[in-house]
Amino acid sequence: MICSHVLEHVPDDRKAMRELYRVMKRGGWGIMQVPIALSLQTTKEDPRVIAPSHRLRVFGQEDHVRLYAKEDYVQRLESVGFAVKQIELGQAYKKADIFKYGLSPKDVLYVAMKPGPSHSRKGDEGVARGLKNMSWVNHLWKKFRRK
Repeated sequence: MICSHVLEHVPDDRKAMRELYRVMKRGGWGIMQVPIALSLQTTKEDPRVIAPSHRLRVFGQEDHVRLYAKEDYVQRLESVGFAVKQIELGQAYKKADIFKYGLSPKDVLYVAMKPGPSHSRKGDEGVARGLKNMSWVNHLWKKFRRK
């Protein structure tokens, strides 16, 4: 499952996270990306901020409803049941591969896993195999380019 830059647009992100957890098969995993503000200790959100110009000033984009803090984001995913692995691209992959797919060596992949019978060691190995090389990015790129 890939949920890339969606949750910062959803008014009730925890409800959305619970639904993502519910529909994911046991032992499954997904990449859950959101914009992260490394300078924040807690996620910044305020339901009173409605005007697009105000959202732009507060959250950095006119259609965002929050700006996530790193640890808070991980805690939110874990609070609905996910086990979360943070994979730092700069340490896990060659720079050439990272740049080839338009990513940054400073990026972190947030991999959320739903524990289950097929998880444990075997599930971790599945995640490792899936992320071993960046062929999954290339596959998605080709798939979406055809449309």
